[in-house]
Amino acid sequence: MKRLFTNKISNQLKKSIKILWIFLYLGYQTLTLMKKLTSLALSGAFVFLSVLHANSQQTVFMENIGETSVGTSEPTARTYTGFQNYGVRDIQIEAPTGSTTRIKDNSSTSSGYPSASGGNYVNISGNSASYLRINQIYIRGATNIKLAFGVRKARTMEDGSSLIVNVTVDGNTVTFSPILPSGSGTTGWYYFQSTITIPTGSAMNIEFLNSSVNPNSGSFGIDDIVLISDTPLPINFGEIQAVQQHGEMNIGWTTFKETNNDYFEVQLSRNGVRFETIKTVQSKNGNSEMPQHYDTTISMSGTTILLGIPFLVILLFFSWRRKSWPSFLLAVMVISSVGTASCTKGEAGLQETENSQLFIRIKQVDKDGSQTYSKVVKVINR
Repeated sequence: MKRLFTNKISNQLKKSIKILWIFLYLGYQTLTLMKKLTSLALSGAFVFLSVLHANSQQTVFMENIGETSVGTSEPTARTYTGFQNYGVRDIQIEAPTGSTTRIKDNSSTSSGYPSASGGNYVNISGNSASYLRINQIYIRGATNIKLAFGVRKARTMEDGSSLIVNVTVDGNTVTFSPILPSGSGTTGWYYFQSTITIPTGSAMNIEFLNSSVNPNSGSFGIDDIVLISDTPLPINFGEIQAVQQHGEMNIGWTTFKETNNDYFEVQLSRNGVRFETIKTVQSKNGNSEMPQHYDTTISMSGTTILLGIPFLVILLFFSWRRKSWPSFLLAVMVISSVGTASCTKGEAGLQETENSQLFIRIKQVDKDGSQTYSKVVKVINR
């Protein structure tokens, strides 16, 4: 009887140990599975955030050396006027005199990377005085700036160290060279993106310098120059012009880049301080990486009268408040005649308007209501 009881206890203990072992095993497997799932989740989140970050980057400047082929002419970069940014705002493109920096379009055009535009490229020959400079690139508002470009090397032993890239922002310069493979079969085009920290600021200058002393030591081709930012730039206004003649005013302006843009307000002033909106112009597409030009014409037969209405309304209000009945009646009579005056204004009135100094500015409004103003320009009378 005692042995039977002991065996019963022993069997129950074995079952308990077996059940405990099963629970421990299941717990271990669960922890292992959770660890793997956590690792996968973190990896997925990292990839997602990386892709999100990559997709959120904004192109704030690009130069593809022009889309019209130069053929066999190969002009010097100093005299070439086909650059994508030639004549755009304050941008200046410089190169040395002579033939050491030329524009080419031949069998060696850019290729081998997704954004390769082909066609024209800048060829900087092996000479310590050979360079290409792009100055006064607007970058105000850009963050975590990266410079990327296509680069072609002509010698197998070149590792990129002979190409010096100087980036200057508001007087602060950083220097680097692209890292390129060397050895047999390594000539050709590569796409390089900088990893060095580039300062933020208002204006950037970029210089590509071939530091090789021997002209026969090899040249570099440069194409598809791009500046990338984590944040988009606000509306970047280019040239603004307003011309008045024959009773009409023509206003034209250019934007270099638009993000989430809704519309523009053309604003007019007599003193350059107090402005009134005289026309609204819708954005062409709201978002653009390329320059957009706008042009509108406004009749001046009623516009200048409208500029005086606020003063008359103020005069009317204060005359009534102060019981100055002569002034009150005068203001009423003048305002009442505005409609007639705007329709019957003669040549003498137009001549007076054209001889007076007026000012124009452009107010840009985003889809979220935020606003940006252009510089103020004087109206040209012709």
